[in-house]
Amino acid sequence: MEAVQRRSDEQAKLWNGSAGCAWVEAQALLDRTLQPFEDLLVDTVAATGAHRVLDVGCGTGSTTRAVARLLGAGDRSVGIDISEQMIDAARTLAAQDLTAATFICADAQTHRFEPASFDLIMSRFGTMFFTDPVAALANLRRAGAQDARLFSIAWRSPGENPFMTAAERAAAPLLPNLQERRIGVAGPFGDRTRELFDGGIGASLGPAARAHR
Repeated sequence: MEAVQRRSDEQAKLWNGSAGCAWVEAQALLDRTLQPFEDLLVDTVAATGAHRVLDVGCGTGSTTRAVARLLGAGDRSVGIDISEQMIDAARTLAAQDLTAATFICADAQTHRFEPASFDLIMSRFGTMFFTDPVAALANLRRAGAQDARLFSIAWRSPGENPFMTAAERAAAPLLPNLQERRIGVAGPFGDRTRELFDGGIGASLGPAARAHR
């Protein structure tokens, strides 16, 4: 438990520090780059007819705002992220767009959501950063209604994403203490959603990423 808490604290420090600042600064570029994944999630929400949607690891809120534009009056699109900088940016962008999205700055693994308050829970590259995925998914299950569904997009293995590992491979001979990418722990290749969900189905998104339903 102490090790999990330490990793969780490390994630909070990272995303409220340099990583969070970098994402805010590059927000427009990153939103354009990740647009295809956003479109997939929006299409999924439209197909399910959900009215209360939670966006886990929402970052600067592009997917949350896109879903809010889809939903009708009285519906809810809520984003949650651990990064204060990114949530501040998300709220600013929603105000500028006059989008009825709302945002929570908290850790989705432990935040006390109102029970059964969402029809659909989605995540665009957010579940990879869970330090305790079992506890996180249990917490999200409590937040979901009886028939709620989870749709999560996550990166595949390092070998299937060379654009994310090419620089470190090139630098490795010069940096003997460079740590190897760790699989299954909080980080870009840390998603265990498919593994942990009993009967989970992965829908291929091509060589770079995967979706969980």
